[in-house]
Amino acid sequence: MNMGIISGVFKNKCPYCYQGDVFKGFLTMNKRCPSCDQVFLKEEGYYLGSMIAAYFFSAFSVIPVFVVGAFYFQLEINLLILIGSIQVIVLSPILYRYSTILWLWLETIFTKNT
Repeated sequence: MNMGIISGVFKNKCPYCYQGDVFKGFLTMNKRCPSCDQVFLKEEGYYLGSMIAAYFFSAFSVIPVFVVGAFYFQLEINLLILIGSIQVIVLSPILYRYSTILWLWLETIFTKNT
């Protein structure tokens, strides 16, 4: 079964066999694929790129909230900072999960034929 990258990321599937789950809980990552035994937890620093991507997605997701809050609703800066902070706190675990899976998928795509 061939699976697209977007579908594989959102379905939490292994990029090698398309069957095993990358995460066994919401934030708990499997060390290996339950189906094909592929290693997910690689060397230290392997997921640093995914953490940086998650940070940028999180930071840039605040911009529309600030713009709409400031110009449309005319909210005070303190309230905008509070709303943005809550948004980042709520989004961080979600973005961590999906950026980690995406990182695995991208690594698989770019190194599959090497």
